Amino acid sequence: VRPLPHNESLPIPVATKTYTQQPATDLEDFEPQPGPSTSTYDYEEYPADLVYRQPHLFTQPELNDLVRDLELPKSKSQLLGSRLQQ
Repeated sequence: VRPLPHNESLPIPVATKTYTQQPATDLEDFEPQPGPSTSTYDYEEYPADLVYRQPHLFTQPELNDLVRDLELPKSKSQLLGSRLQQ
């Protein structure tokens, strides 16, 4: 990939003047839905109303796997670990 010169057929893009910000979604906004609502993943069923209510706490082996899968350097893996403890 290399830079291309701009010309009449390839003009310089112009950013829009106004932007809209999407409202932040908070965990309290998710309310349990009445009825047997479930979602399936790999043949396991999880109640959908609990998915957004409970934080997932990582075990050390899970954190090690995540760091390995993301190919994080040591400094970034330490930062991730400290942020997940908060």
